[in-house]
Amino acid sequence: MKVTRAKVAALGMAALLLLWGAALFLGLPFLYAKKVEALAGQPLETVRSQLGGPKAEWPPEAFACSSAWPCSGAARGGPVLLYADGSQGWYLYFDSGGKLAQVEKSLRPDAG
Repeated sequence: MKVTRAKVAALGMAALLLLWGAALFLGLPFLYAKKVEALAGQPLETVRSQLGGPKAEWPPEAFACSSAWPCSGAARGGPVLLYADGSQGWYLYFDSGGKLAQVEKSLRPDAG
């Protein structure tokens, strides 16, 4: 089998495509997690504008961890929001002043 420039170029393009796919698959969840964690100390309005609507929301007196997303935190005097995507989620605990006081990462029990 003769190696030609076209075959080398096609192989190079296929390798780049695989690398790009792996970067998207692994990189986007990592970047989203960093974005969520960087919002600590921000007001509720800013968090909503950056992340959109939560998957679930509780007032502080009615908070209980979702059965699909285990947690160990407790309300901090303000609302608790749950943002989740795929196999990972985040509980965002706000204080009574409406600032993001704590972020807790949660993994689905069936995610391994």
